[in-house]
Amino acid sequence: IGDAAHELRTPLAAVRATLEAAAGGGPRDDSAWRSATATALAEVARLQRTVDDLLALARLDTGAGPGAADPVDLAGVIRQRWDLLAGQAAARGLVARLELPDAEVVGDEARLDGMVRNLLGNAVAHGDPGSLDIVLSPHDGGWRLRVANLCAHLHADDTERVFQRFWRADAARGEGHAGLGLAIVRRLAELSGCRITVAITDGRFIATLDIPALSGSVVGRR
Repeated sequence: IGDAAHELRTPLAAVRATLEAAAGGGPRDDSAWRSATATALAEVARLQRTVDDLLALARLDTGAGPGAADPVDLAGVIRQRWDLLAGQAAARGLVARLELPDAEVVGDEARLDGMVRNLLGNAVAHGDPGSLDIVLSPHDGGWRLRVANLCAHLHADDTERVFQRFWRADAARGEGHAGLGLAIVRRLAELSGCRITVAITDGRFIATLDIPALSGSVVGRR
């Protein structure tokens, strides 16, 4: 609770300070007002992301029942999520390489989408400029999704810390993210019979999500 309060207090304080400065005495400067409004909106968006992630974790911790067992176009889920992030990735200097053969699984699409969304979002938000690999391949009767990006500020002994709630490397603090994305991925993986692991080597952060035959059937098409 203390960590959550801290994560919410910081952007709230920034919003308050920005609005107080904008509403101060003296003639209104339209340029300064627009700048203050943009800053406040960015902090509100940060608050919304944190609250959404906290609610997602709370639901997963307390009310998660059996997932659905529906046919899911796994490659399609990944493509759709990437399409939403491609512009942000390009703006951050990331050059993506996607290998997504057609793949269908039987499982809970919302949970699979949640894992993909947070894995790709983490890579785009924290990856250093350069290559970003998003590769889906058959693995042990199911599928393996590998997301690898440059990340010089992480070290080999951070591989378990990255799953801790609210943990961020010092270099990532202040980027507007609460450090909950990979914690959500791990919890969703536990509920879905998937396995998430990370490796940090030679300046690259590599997240690997193994997706088994969730309901006894995984079909891949070339």
